[in-house]
Amino acid sequence: FQAQRTMLEYLCQEVPECLTGTSNYHLAKELNLTPIGTVAHEWFMGHQALVNVRDSQKVALQRWQKMFNGALGIALTDTIGIDAFL
Repeated sequence: FQAQRTMLEYLCQEVPECLTGTSNYHLAKELNLTPIGTVAHEWFMGHQALVNVRDSQKVALQRWQKMFNGALGIALTDTIGIDAFL
């Protein structure tokens, strides 16, 4: 928690124009940032049941991008590993 606070405080001071917000709601409130999050793991897990596991992350990300028109471009890479993400 303290490491995240330290980094957010640094970013707020040094490059506020590059900081969109944080997924930590408590720190967002304290630092006057926008609380934002990432797509839930369940989105990717559901796609593993709908399509071939090998293609599931790509399909899930394509559908997410289409659904939100690129507005929510934060992606998780750890659902089934970085190799599948790339």
